[in-house]
Amino acid sequence: YHYDIRNFNFFLEHTKALLEQDSIISKVDNLKVYQNLYLENKANYYYKTNELSKAKSIYLGLRSQYNGLPIETLATNEAQRLFSVNNFLATIYKHLGRFELSEQFYLKNRRLVKANDSLAVFSKVYLNNVDHLTAQLYGQMGKYEEANDLQVKVLDYYKIKYAEDEKYKNNLVSAYQNITTTLIEQDCLEKALSYLDESQEYLLKDDPFYKEALVLYGI
Repeated sequence: YHYDIRNFNFFLEHTKALLEQDSIISKVDNLKVYQNLYLENKANYYYKTNELSKAKSIYLGLRSQYNGLPIETLATNEAQRLFSVNNFLATIYKHLGRFELSEQFYLKNRRLVKANDSLAVFSKVYLNNVDHLTAQLYGQMGKYEEANDLQVKVLDYYKIKYAEDEKYKNNLVSAYQNITTTLIEQDCLEKALSYLDESQEYLLKDDPFYKEALVLYGI
């Protein structure tokens, strides 16, 4: 979570060793759940270390477990995992420049949220997460009008959520920085600066997002 990559890998390897011990395997209920969680974390590790082909391979393997299953019948943990996997695959394909494929995975998640009752209950949370990521994609594709529409909607949503619970601080600041980036790309510099300045009131002391803000100010 804090990008401590060395310790991340250490605990992944320790987990892998535990999951391979016969004495443990025979005693663990729902072993597949823990194996999938390990694989998801391993893929996340590869994503964070920019080994995208390795990350993509694991995520595609995880996703294949749900091939042919009606998405509306997936259990809550299965639907949540599929949602996460789709988001990561979409983001990986975005980094690889395969924008249309990236958009398809975000659209798959929108359908998943609407079809699966366990996600639909929290549809605003899930759909704003997808919109947040889709806006980044549209900005990279040069579809600025679509990106702006989504980013403003997402920003307004996270302002409301932050007022209810400050745990949404990172989501809110990230939304500010996304819309700032898109405005810079459109050469709307004064408007970009106003959003960037406004975001500063939400930063914590020694906040990692402050470094990102400095980069944006520098641009």
